[in-house]
Amino acid sequence: GRIARLVEGEVEPVVDAVPGVEHVGEGGLLGLVFHPTEPYAYTHQTYEADDGLANRLVRHDLTDDWASEPLLTGIDGARIHDGGRLLVHDDALYVTCGDASTAERGQDPDVLAGSVLRVTFDGDPHPDNPFDSPVYSYGHRNPQGLAVRDGRLYSTEHGPHVADEINVLRPGENYGWPDATGPSDDDRFTDPVTSYTPTIAPASATVYDGPIDAWQGDFFFGTLVAEHLHRVRFGDDGGVAGEARLFDGEFGRIRTGFTGPDGHLPA
Repeated sequence: GRIARLVEGEVEPVVDAVPGVEHVGEGGLLGLVFHPTEPYAYTHQTYEADDGLANRLVRHDLTDDWASEPLLTGIDGARIHDGGRLLVHDDALYVTCGDASTAERGQDPDVLAGSVLRVTFDGDPHPDNPFDSPVYSYGHRNPQGLAVRDGRLYSTEHGPHVADEINVLRPGENYGWPDATGPSDDDRFTDPVTSYTPTIAPASATVYDGPIDAWQGDFFFGTLVAEHLHRVRFGDDGGVAGEARLFDGEFGRIRTGFTGPDGHLPA
């Protein structure tokens, strides 16, 4: 549960141990984002609830030694499929929630697991949400990447043994899990932009806007199973126009790719 700051290549501890975090399997201290204007940070955490593992959204006061305030609690948790990615976009906070190892949760918009959530910075359901809840979209297995490109919200998602996905997320839409993996003929479900079989395990997402002209607007994510940094170029129609594998097998599992404060692409 450590939070650290990187300064000129050196690691500076900020919080030695965030209280209440349960480190089990894929769970633990997961996503981290900052409020766009106020001195707050937000984390996605796995914790031990009265009835077992659960996930929560927590706000930290940066003026009070990162003091913690849970905003949204009781999201189903498990040793696997806890989601955990956070994104600040358009005056809202987005939270990815895996199905917490129970696939059927993906098709139930009344539960928070198996969904992508959209909440206010106080943790309340966003007033423009499609349901009377924090749920923005559902039918998800284990999304672990969020990024915005040209006003569209993209996610990367782990499939079972087939069909890892890149999706464009829209309010109220159903992305199929567990009844559909990858594209389907069922009009109840929204097809992914693309899918990957065998799985490569995409675990992040970012859109490039740095000093390399040839990469402008390209979509990047780290992969765990395939052990490379993946680059996707989208065409004018929103489909995939080209792909490349960078650092293939050089560094092992790559959890996160992101655009750094200097415009470069750390991973």
